[in-house]
Amino acid sequence: MPDASTQTPAPRKKIVKVAPPPTADAQTEEGLQPTRRPLSENSKKKYDQAITRLKTAGYDIEKQTKEVIEWIKKQGGNSAQIVYYSAIKYELNKMDKPFPVPREYQDEIDRLAGKQKETAKNQELSEKQVANFVPYEDLLAVQQKLEAKTDKSDNEWKDYIVASLYTLQPPVRADYGEVKVVKKR
Repeated sequence: MPDASTQTPAPRKKIVKVAPPPTADAQTEEGLQPTRRPLSENSKKKYDQAITRLKTAGYDIEKQTKEVIEWIKKQGGNSAQIVYYSAIKYELNKMDKPFPVPREYQDEIDRLAGKQKETAKNQELSEKQVANFVPYEDLLAVQQKLEAKTDKSDNEWKDYIVASLYTLQPPVRADYGEVKVVKKR
């Protein structure tokens, strides 16, 4: 049996440190396009609706930054406000300008994102989530009641399928957003 002095050591893996990609702000300052996933058609539609509401309210998103921010603060919770600011960034980035998005809008996005991050870190439900919360046991009872029913209507079948998706498998997030129900007999 060979001793340790005659054995060659295992080759070491070379560790390569990769710098994280620059932030969107740094990319923009360097004149690069931010590297982000393309927007879904649903997001574009939502952003266009938000811009239309801002214009209908009489605001110029480029010139009335402070007024727009105050208006947005009255439009709902953190998520709704972030949608408005994201819509503004989307709209202004469509224009061909070197620095199209005023810093105040990004500051508001950062402030709201910080609040959301803190809420998530503490695993707290928002007021809206608390109001809409259905205990798992209640959802399971509905699923079992629908399962036992033998003559389900079309809507009861849909309710049964949705309840089953949420009770008979581990939790998933937004996996059913693109599902379409097709009625064909």
